[in-house]
Amino acid sequence: MKLPENFTEAMESINFLNLNPFQLMNLGCLSSGFNFHSQLMVMTLFPVILCAGLFLIGILRKSWKGIMDTLILVVLYAVLPSVSTTVFAAFPCDELDTGEKFLIVDYAINCDESSYSLFAAYAGLMMLVYPIGVPALFAWLLARKKKHIMQPVADREEDNELAGIGFLFDNYKPSCWYFEIVVTVLRLLLTGVLGLIEPGSATQLCVGMLIAVGAMLQLCKVEPYENGRDNVLSVLGYVQIFLVMMCALMLKVQVFATGVDKDMLGILLVLVNVMVLVVAGALVVVNFFRQREESYESNNAAAILKSEVGKKQKKMGKNGKKGGEESLDELGIELGEVFTERESSFANVNPMKANSEKQKKAEVWETFVDHASGKEYYVNQGTGETSWDKRLV
Repeated sequence: MKLPENFTEAMESINFLNLNPFQLMNLGCLSSGFNFHSQLMVMTLFPVILCAGLFLIGILRKSWKGIMDTLILVVLYAVLPSVSTTVFAAFPCDELDTGEKFLIVDYAINCDESSYSLFAAYAGLMMLVYPIGVPALFAWLLARKKKHIMQPVADREEDNELAGIGFLFDNYKPSCWYFEIVVTVLRLLLTGVLGLIEPGSATQLCVGMLIAVGAMLQLCKVEPYENGRDNVLSVLGYVQIFLVMMCALMLKVQVFATGVDKDMLGILLVLVNVMVLVVAGALVVVNFFRQREESYESNNAAAILKSEVGKKQKKMGKNGKKGGEESLDELGIELGEVFTERESSFANVNPMKANSEKQKKAEVWETFVDHASGKEYYVNQGTGETSWDKRLV
């Protein structure tokens, strides 16, 4: 079916993100013999040849084997969506009023000819290699290293056993070590398997909407990503897919009146797609300022003291103790230990700079008020030392 023209043009302008060079150029203009079957051959064989070359280099240069194995996985991961979409497109045909059948993706190919059957069989073989074989390979690699992946994030980042496959689980919580396979299957369902249903039909759109809703429910329940921002963006991505398909379904069944402004509908669809990018940008900005604030607090004596007092009061409240106006002694806060720990961790990164900063801070004392007694006391920024005597300060 035909979506609003302005929306279609906007989506075509970002085809370069699909890693499919044949969507960026019309090679049929360069050679009359180049059709979809030629594209199918190139798209499926080139990654195989490239991976075979990398594998051969790894055999010849033993020291490079680990790097080559990782590159092979990255290549397969990158080309999987576009190649799988091409493979699935080799099957659906459109029957005309004359009774002839033509391949939907390329009407120059007659589905009644023997060449169609030959390439359909070839596409079936490639289904075993790409949409089935590659996810199965990833699942096997993840299952093999499951115990290592389920370690705390800090520990697994230092685990040499996970070298080369980090991109398959780095974004997820340890308990969701398998979720990259779930994401890959959802991606294949929406980009490949969905194409086997009659393109543009109400059935295809309804199935696509059900897949999107199922994915949203799963993400909201599991929240698999380590960073909360990624969970939000992933859900919004499926919301975007659902809304586009819903609008397409409404156009298909002619829910809109005859005089509907399709240009305005196209603008709304474009805005829905841009929404994800806007939210992503906003979350990145918020995260940036939050990190700056945390960095400031980690090197500011007053902020450290306020943070530690707040944590202690909160803990006492959970234990059923009275909170609010406790003195520092009652709270049991060892300021010297807090400052020493923070300073030593900073010094491990840059000892020269740490020593210089510490000397400067040692000359600066902050004034605070003990709520229990109402008296002022003083905290040395550099050493964490506390004193009630202003003369010593």
